[in-house]
Amino acid sequence: MRILKANITDLQDISALITACRLFLINAGVHQWDEAYPDSGIICRDISQGELYIAMIAGELVGGVTLNQNEDPEYSQIPWRYSTPALVIHRLCVSPSRQGHGIGSALMAFAEEHARAARHSSIRLDVYSGNPIAVNLYKHLGYSTAGQFTFPSREHPFYCMEKCI
Repeated sequence: MRILKANITDLQDISALITACRLFLINAGVHQWDEAYPDSGIICRDISQGELYIAMIAGELVGGVTLNQNEDPEYSQIPWRYSTPALVIHRLCVSPSRQGHGIGSALMAFAEEHARAARHSSIRLDVYSGNPIAVNLYKHLGYSTAGQFTFPSREHPFYCMEKCI
Protein backbone atom coordinates (compact mmCIF):
# COMPACT_ATOMS: atom_id res chain seq x y z
CA MET A 1 0.00 0.00 0.00
CA ARG A 2 1.16 3.51 -0.82
CA ILE A 3 -0.09 6.66 0.89
CA LEU A 4 0.33 9.84 -1.11
CA LYS A 5 -0.98 13.36 -1.37
CA ALA A 6 -4.16 13.55 -3.46
CA ASN A 7 -4.39 15.75 -6.50
CA ILE A 8 -7.34 17.12 -8.43
CA THR A 9 -7.27 14.22 -10.89
CA ASP A 10 -8.24 11.98 -7.94
CA LEU A 11 -11.43 13.95 -7.21
CA GLN A 12 -13.85 11.61 -9.01
CA ASP A 13 -12.42 8.50 -7.33
CA ILE A 14 -12.37 10.18 -3.91
CA SER A 15 -15.97 11.33 -4.34
CA ALA A 16 -16.96 7.76 -5.28
CA LEU A 17 -15.14 6.42 -2.21
CA ILE A 18 -16.91 8.85 0.09
CA THR A 19 -20.28 8.03 -1.46
CA ALA A 20 -19.62 4.30 -0.99
CA CYS A 21 -18.62 4.89 2.64
CA ARG A 22 -21.67 7.09 3.30
CA LEU A 23 -24.04 4.45 1.87
CA PHE A 24 -22.26 1.68 3.79
CA LEU A 25 -22.67 3.64 7.02
CA ILE A 26 -26.33 4.39 6.36
CA ASN A 27 -27.04 0.73 5.58
CA ALA A 28 -25.36 -0.15 8.90
CA GLY A 29 -27.63 2.31 10.73
CA VAL A 30 -24.86 4.87 11.24
CA HIS A 31 -26.09 8.32 10.20
CA GLN A 32 -22.75 10.07 10.46
CA TRP A 33 -22.34 11.45 6.93
CA ASP A 34 -25.05 12.75 4.64
CA GLU A 35 -25.25 14.29 1.17
CA ALA A 36 -24.23 17.70 2.55
CA TYR A 37 -21.13 16.47 4.36
CA PRO A 38 -18.60 15.74 3.12
CA ASP A 39 -19.35 17.18 -0.31
CA SER A 40 -17.16 17.75 -3.37
CA GLY A 41 -16.45 21.35 -2.34
CA ILE A 42 -14.89 20.17 0.92
CA ILE A 43 -12.88 17.51 -0.90
CA CYS A 44 -11.68 20.03 -3.52
CA ARG A 45 -10.55 22.35 -0.72
CA ASP A 46 -8.71 19.51 1.03
CA ILE A 47 -6.92 18.67 -2.22
CA SER A 48 -6.09 22.26 -3.16
CA GLN A 49 -4.62 22.91 0.30
CA GLY A 50 -2.49 19.77 0.07
CA GLU A 51 -4.16 18.20 3.10
CA LEU A 52 -5.85 15.11 1.66
CA TYR A 53 -3.86 11.88 1.58
CA ILE A 54 -5.01 8.74 -0.20
CA ALA A 55 -4.17 5.08 0.23
CA MET A 56 -3.59 3.11 -2.96
CA ILE A 57 -3.27 -0.65 -3.49
CA ALA A 58 -2.39 -1.85 -6.99
CA GLY A 59 -3.75 1.34 -8.52
CA GLU A 60 -7.02 1.22 -6.55
CA LEU A 61 -8.02 4.02 -4.18
CA VAL A 62 -8.84 2.24 -0.92
CA GLY A 63 -8.84 5.01 1.68
CA GLY A 64 -8.24 8.61 2.52
CA VAL A 65 -7.71 11.07 5.34
CA THR A 66 -7.38 14.83 5.69
CA LEU A 67 -4.63 16.16 7.98
CA ASN A 68 -4.32 19.78 9.08
CA GLN A 69 -4.47 22.02 12.15
CA ASN A 70 -8.07 23.18 11.59
CA GLU A 71 -10.10 22.58 14.71
CA ASP A 72 -13.87 22.74 14.40
CA PRO A 73 -15.46 25.49 16.55
CA GLU A 74 -16.86 22.82 18.88
CA TYR A 75 -13.29 21.92 19.87
CA SER A 76 -12.94 25.17 21.82
CA GLN A 77 -15.19 23.79 24.59
CA ILE A 78 -13.23 20.56 25.02
CA PRO A 79 -10.84 20.18 27.98
CA TRP A 80 -7.95 18.85 25.91
CA ARG A 81 -5.14 17.24 27.91
CA TYR A 82 -2.31 18.04 25.51
CA SER A 83 -1.17 21.42 24.27
CA THR A 84 -1.13 22.72 20.75
CA PRO A 85 0.04 22.61 18.10
CA ALA A 86 -2.04 19.56 17.36
CA LEU A 87 -2.55 17.74 14.11
CA VAL A 88 -6.26 17.31 13.44
CA ILE A 89 -7.66 14.32 11.57
CA HIS A 90 -10.71 14.75 9.38
CA ARG A 91 -12.76 12.44 7.18
CA LEU A 92 -10.86 9.17 7.57
CA CYS A 93 -12.51 6.67 5.26
CA VAL A 94 -11.76 3.19 3.97
CA SER A 95 -13.47 1.45 1.06
CA PRO A 96 -16.22 -0.80 2.45
CA SER A 97 -14.82 -3.74 0.48
CA ARG A 98 -11.41 -3.23 2.11
CA GLN A 99 -12.45 -2.61 5.72
CA GLY A 100 -10.94 -4.87 8.35
CA HIS A 101 -7.64 -5.22 6.47
CA GLY A 102 -5.56 -2.65 8.36
CA ILE A 103 -5.98 0.28 5.97
CA GLY A 104 -7.50 2.55 8.60
CA SER A 105 -4.70 1.67 11.01
CA ALA A 106 -2.11 2.33 8.29
CA LEU A 107 -3.63 5.75 7.56
CA MET A 108 -3.54 6.54 11.27
CA ALA A 109 0.11 5.42 11.52
CA PHE A 110 0.85 7.69 8.57
CA ALA A 111 -0.93 10.57 10.37
CA GLU A 112 1.12 9.95 13.51
CA GLU A 113 4.38 10.01 11.55
CA HIS A 114 3.21 13.15 9.77
CA ALA A 115 2.50 14.75 13.18
CA ARG A 116 5.95 13.81 14.52
CA ALA A 117 7.70 15.18 11.43
CA ALA A 118 5.80 18.47 11.76
CA ARG A 119 6.57 18.59 15.51
CA HIS A 120 2.97 18.49 16.65
CA SER A 121 2.54 17.63 20.31
CA SER A 122 -0.64 15.62 19.79
CA ILE A 123 -3.31 14.46 17.39
CA ARG A 124 -6.95 15.43 17.81
CA LEU A 125 -10.05 14.11 16.09
CA ASP A 126 -13.75 13.74 16.53
CA VAL A 127 -15.66 10.54 15.93
CA TYR A 128 -19.38 9.91 15.80
CA SER A 129 -20.29 7.87 18.87
CA GLY A 130 -22.92 6.05 16.82
CA ASN A 131 -20.07 4.51 14.78
CA PRO A 132 -18.69 1.87 17.16
CA ILE A 133 -16.20 0.48 14.63
CA ALA A 134 -14.50 3.86 14.29
CA VAL A 135 -14.62 4.53 18.04
CA ASN A 136 -13.03 1.14 18.73
CA LEU A 137 -10.32 1.72 16.10
CA TYR A 138 -9.22 4.95 17.76
CA LYS A 139 -9.34 3.43 21.25
CA HIS A 140 -7.30 0.44 20.05
CA LEU A 141 -4.71 2.87 18.65
CA GLY A 142 -4.34 4.60 22.03
CA TYR A 143 -6.60 7.62 21.61
CA SER A 144 -8.51 8.78 24.68
CA THR A 145 -11.75 10.72 24.94
CA ALA A 146 -11.32 14.32 26.08
CA GLY A 147 -14.97 15.39 25.74
CA GLN A 148 -17.92 15.42 23.41
CA PHE A 149 -20.26 17.71 21.51
CA THR A 150 -23.55 17.33 19.69
CA PHE A 151 -25.07 18.48 16.43
CA PRO A 152 -28.86 18.91 16.40
CA SER A 153 -29.03 16.97 13.13
CA ARG A 154 -27.34 13.88 14.59
CA GLU A 155 -28.84 11.37 17.02
CA HIS A 156 -25.61 10.65 18.91
CA PRO A 157 -22.81 12.93 20.16
CA PHE A 158 -19.35 13.15 18.68
CA TYR A 159 -16.45 12.12 20.92
CA CYS A 160 -13.36 14.31 20.81
CA MET A 161 -10.31 12.11 21.12
CA GLU A 162 -6.61 12.80 21.35
CA LYS A 163 -3.23 11.16 21.60
CA CYS A 164 0.10 12.55 22.70
CA ILE A 165 2.77 12.19 20.04
